[in-house]
Amino acid sequence: MFMIGIDPHKGSHTAAAVDQTEAVVACLRVAAHADQRAGLLEWAAAFEPRVWAVGGDGDGGLVAKQLVAAGERVLDVPPCRLWRRQHRVRRGMGSPTGVGAGSMI
Repeated sequence: MFMIGIDPHKGSHTAAAVDQTEAVVACLRVAAHADQRAGLLEWAAAFEPRVWAVGGDGDGGLVAKQLVAAGERVLDVPPCRLWRRQHRVRRGMGSPTGVGAGSMI
């Protein structure tokens, strides 16, 4: 099982695929626009089976809806969970490499 985390922003979304050992195996950045789903699904085709985890701020709503409409399994990651993780990193209590798409997993 692969988990694909998406860190959504207004201009682009960053996706990270994580395997069963919690290692990031691939990353992708796509422009945030109406056709973003096609690029994400084409890239993610190599990662089966998969589940998506999309950051729960306002910028992730469209991409989450597009993935669900394509029949993908999508989990919502609440913004407070992301904030706590980033806060721990800033205070020296976590690895900075985990911030972003990979930290949603």
